Amino acid sequence: MISSSILGSYFLVRGFSLLVGGYPSEMEVLDQVKHGIYIEIVWQFYLYLLCMILLSILGVSYQIKRFKRKREEKKKNKKKGKRKLKVKKKGQQISTDEHDESDLEGRTKVPQIE
Repeated sequence: MISSSILGSYFLVRGFSLLVGGYPSEMEVLDQVKHGIYIEIVWQFYLYLLCMILLSILGVSYQIKRFKRKREEKKKNKKKGKRKLKVKKKGQQISTDEHDESDLEGRTKVPQIE
């Protein structure tokens, strides 16, 4: 969860920086460090770094809220005795609605694998 937010923010900001400029090339920085050359970092890099941190925080908070909501829905449905089923009538598309067992008379039940 955290790694996807960090990687996603890096790739988003890095892609944007390729269009706008101001982000130092990782290979050039690595080469300069190997040879002991002083690295001068421009102010735009710090702005990109700030954007990466903010996007990572937003991504993590969104994922935490989303997973919490899903977990609560599963608990709620478990208490009610509802299961998520794929329901199909003859000649119809499969839907993934939540149904009570009593609602499924005359229909083909196919349990959904999650």
